[in-house]
Amino acid sequence: MISAGMSNNSSSGSYVSSRRILPLTLALVLGAASSSSAAIINTLFSISVIGAPPSVQEDALQSDDTLFVFPELQDFVLTSDLRVNVTDPGDYGCGCILPFPVPRIAAGTEVDSYLVHADPVTRGFGYLGALTFDSDILGVMFGGMLLGESDPILGAPGTLYPTDPANRGLAIVAGQDFISISPDRRSILMAFITRRNYDQMRIVTAAQAPEPLTFVLLGGGLAMVAIRRRRLQRY
Repeated sequence: MISAGMSNNSSSGSYVSSRRILPLTLALVLGAASSSSAAIINTLFSISVIGAPPSVQEDALQSDDTLFVFPELQDFVLTSDLRVNVTDPGDYGCGCILPFPVPRIAAGTEVDSYLVHADPVTRGFGYLGALTFDSDILGVMFGGMLLGESDPILGAPGTLYPTDPANRGLAIVAGQDFISISPDRRSILMAFITRRNYDQMRIVTAAQAPEPLTFVLLGGGLAMVAIRRRRLQRY
């Protein structure tokens, strides 16, 4: 009787443990598989990564010595083509000719968006910064019109954006501002001189696919669930 009791308790304990632990394990694995956001993995010079602020309208987020960058929408699948100023690696500054027709990121692409913001207290202040991502830079917007056009699409929920496109873009063609996208599309260097108002730029990267290890863990988790279920059915 004692032996049978121990066997029954062990079976019951195994059943309860499996019912509680296996779904949690599977949920954690599935959660890891569903997370595909790219990320900023390095910064240089006077740049600071922050959470989405309440506002990036003029005078709302100011500093004479810091460029701010924050994530906007992540893992977002474009429902239509997205217009950007540039898509190719290279230097864009004094005397450069911007691509025409306007480049586009194709509908159906899964993207992450980041906004770079410079708003000095002292006008005529210069900024220098660099960012490195763990996925490819697909496009950059630095013109006020394209920034305003993409705010409703990629902007961070809860953040107020400028409504006047004339004062927020970079003076790339005039040579006042400069950006450079690395050949591997993972890094961008920026140099702004904000003579009046403020400067903003949007960087769109590819949403990173789950790592191969995630799929291995997922497959292993599903196999464990199947084996446990077969064992429990014997009781």
